[in-house]
Amino acid sequence: MNPSITTQDLASGPKYDPNIPERYRHPYLGLDDQGYEQLRAARVIGELPTQLRNIALMEATIVISKLCNLNSFHFVDFGRPAFYAFTGMNRVLAKKHQYAGLLLSYGDDIPLALMGDDEANVAARCKPRT
Repeated sequence: MNPSITTQDLASGPKYDPNIPERYRHPYLGLDDQGYEQLRAARVIGELPTQLRNIALMEATIVISKLCNLNSFHFVDFGRPAFYAFTGMNRVLAKKHQYAGLLLSYGDDIPLALMGDDEANVAARCKPRT
């Protein structure tokens, strides 16, 4: 364990990104630049507790569908690129899409900030291709 992490740090918890909805604010014990354990906030779906991942993937499907103006035929999978969940989408089309970075992301790498409650700011949080 990182000697710089104290019992008080563990009790007080990490600082959370205000763009991440309250329901997805969970501590995550990751590694810092030097390989020491670091308590921080979960940033992507893969860092959530197991029981919340499927709920987050369902919500991510809805958000991506609205953002990219695509119809989904099932939910984004944890270990596959997001474009597989959308009708008529394949890797070639996903690479050409305005939100290619998001569509080519695996389900576990989708950022939690994307699922914010303010729909007007979702597009601002997701960087489109220019």
